[in-house]
Amino acid sequence: MRLTARHIRIAGHVWNRRRPERSTLRRAIAVAAAVGLTGAGLVAPSAPAGAATPVGPFIVDPDNREDVRQFYYRVHEASNDVPLVWTGDVATCTPGTVSADYLEATLTRINYLRAMAGVPSDITFTAENNATAQAAALIMAARNPTDPNAEVLSHDPPPDWACWTQQGRDGAATSNLFRGLTGPAAMDGFVLEGLNQNPNGPPVDDSLGHRRTLLNPQILTMGSGSVPNGPGATAAEAQLMVVDPSPVRHPTRDRFVAWPPRGFVPYQMVNAKWSFSLLGGDFSAATVSMRRNGTAVPTVIVSRTDFAGPGIVWGADGLTGDTRWPKPANDDQIVVTIGNVIINGVAETFTYTTTVFDPALADPARTPLVITGPDAPAVNEVTTFTANTIPNATGYQWRSTKFLPFALTDGAENGTVNFEGAAGDRSPIDTTGPASGTASFILTKNGGRFFDPTTLTLNRTLRAGADTRLTFTSRLSFMQSLAAHVDVSTDGGATWTAVFTEVGANAEDATYVDKQVSLAAFAGQQIRVRFSMEYLGGPMFNHAWFIDDISLIGAEEAFAPVIGEVTPTPTFTFTPTEAAIYEIAVRVQSFGSGFAEWSPGKRVVVTAPAGLAEALDAPGLVWASGGNASWSSQAAVTHDGVDAAQSGPMVDLQSTFASTTVTGPATLSFWWKVESEGNFDFLDVTVDDQPALPGISGAVDWEQKVIAVPAGTHTIRWTYSKDESVSTGRDAAWVDQLVIT
Repeated sequence: MRLTARHIRIAGHVWNRRRPERSTLRRAIAVAAAVGLTGAGLVAPSAPAGAATPVGPFIVDPDNREDVRQFYYRVHEASNDVPLVWTGDVATCTPGTVSADYLEATLTRINYLRAMAGVPSDITFTAENNATAQAAALIMAARNPTDPNAEVLSHDPPPDWACWTQQGRDGAATSNLFRGLTGPAAMDGFVLEGLNQNPNGPPVDDSLGHRRTLLNPQILTMGSGSVPNGPGATAAEAQLMVVDPSPVRHPTRDRFVAWPPRGFVPYQMVNAKWSFSLLGGDFSAATVSMRRNGTAVPTVIVSRTDFAGPGIVWGADGLTGDTRWPKPANDDQIVVTIGNVIINGVAETFTYTTTVFDPALADPARTPLVITGPDAPAVNEVTTFTANTIPNATGYQWRSTKFLPFALTDGAENGTVNFEGAAGDRSPIDTTGPASGTASFILTKNGGRFFDPTTLTLNRTLRAGADTRLTFTSRLSFMQSLAAHVDVSTDGGATWTAVFTEVGANAEDATYVDKQVSLAAFAGQQIRVRFSMEYLGGPMFNHAWFIDDISLIGAEEAFAPVIGEVTPTPTFTFTPTEAAIYEIAVRVQSFGSGFAEWSPGKRVVVTAPAGLAEALDAPGLVWASGGNASWSSQAAVTHDGVDAAQSGPMVDLQSTFASTTVTGPATLSFWWKVESEGNFDFLDVTVDDQPALPGISGAVDWEQKVIAVPAGTHTIRWTYSKDESVSTGRDAAWVDQLVIT
């Protein structure tokens, strides 16, 4: 990937040609919602695959840790995972094109890197440049010689290379070239290219031509060509450079251009090689020193070459090759001093501080998002929530999530109704030896599929509390080559953390052993829970983990979050349609694309009409009511002569419900009554949205009904709904005297 001397001369030369017109790639930004809770230690969600990304120009404050952190997630990470969609063909030497979104993502990455370095971040592509770069990338991708020592990248490819064209050869002469990566990933590769070394000696001269050209302040127009891996092709990127013809120097933020730059820098963007460039500087006798948190860091100068401007390159901290900077547990503050730089005959010294940090760890000192608004709004009440404004925000997106009390008891007798996942090479239900009842869950691995996922995942999203606890009985039937885990995910299943681990023994457990896992450490967070088996290395024999009598208590179930449109102001209008517990959260969008993590949630308890539990004679249950109206307590129509619940007033094509949760197995009895248009306006009862009894309509006096509630926690809902016309009688429904045994 090293650049030739001819490329060096071209990159440092100001071409005498008209600057191309600005790219027409900047289009309306596609905004999509990503669902999942994130926070400290978690990666914020990237822009969805295929979404357009912001292309700049960007401004970032390098001294503001949170600004740099959010810039990394909202711009750098937002340009990941965009489909390339190549239309070419190596077999016919057709260069083809890539998707407009992919070109925008590549441009986004270039301008991100340049903004971090403090040089103009308004690079543009032109159709002509992209076509020339695409032809160059095709030559490099089609170059697959049988001799492993043959050259595979060249800025002057000979005509006998496959898919050679004059256009492609001209593009190669003026491009950064990469093999193995394309688009945004290749741009990172140009900045983080490995340190060249002699096998038995110090590093050889390495001018970092890719990095210094990409970050050259004088270059404002470029192009990109990408060819993916495929039949007869090895992925290749050609990043074409066109030098700005203006004789005026373009301004830089820090006077010099350094990488890693001054200020806060994500550790993912730092490797063994550091560089410093300054137009007009003489680095022939310059010195370099570094101190990390007050302690000297070893350095070795590897280049003083004038490449796209004078500069100096050094290896830092004894790191070699393409070694990345280790992830710091705490922010690494590194003071760099470049001494004896001769400028206009005078020696100058430059000192700056680079702080390498982990962007997954939020800055406790930052201005957090804080939501204000009522704690207990009423059903169908219009409620407004607000958050504080955040610098650089271009929009705010709100999320409301409903929670209901949740408890689970599952011994596998009802199959996998509560679980999903890959349990191994057989059914996850076993009937050969349960701890109790007639069945247990089983996870298996065998010698042919030891590396396949083996998981049993609860198909609910929960909100953990201080008392949330998982209990189960466990029987291991595997050796020390396997481990049994209980895992928790706080990002919707993207990553998992083991909260319980047991390694197998060399003998099969003959009996089940009770296990208990506290989930209190995740209190206040939305979580997923799963059982999993992990191969640790060693013998590969048939192994199994039997799990039975699973119980989870003290949690709340999260129902489908409602995510709103992006708004320019941090204000959210919320109208709850039923009594329940809600969590309101907000996240910031900046630069038109890419989101920060969700804020800490504000817990809101929406209250049901007063007296509903008493009217139904079930004060021990938590009741919710909503829809187009709310149920309420009244004493005019009752079965017990005291009070009863009545549906709220509605018009045609509306409905209203009252609901609660019941933990089974249990028998639920109640009395109900309706006055409505017969065969059209119905009172129904459901268990988990499934009909429990035939609905009633017309003039039906008090009737007692009984429902069998199965094991586990279930939502029981009474709904009165109207069709498009006609009202009869009092046009209402009533429920009274609910009893659970």
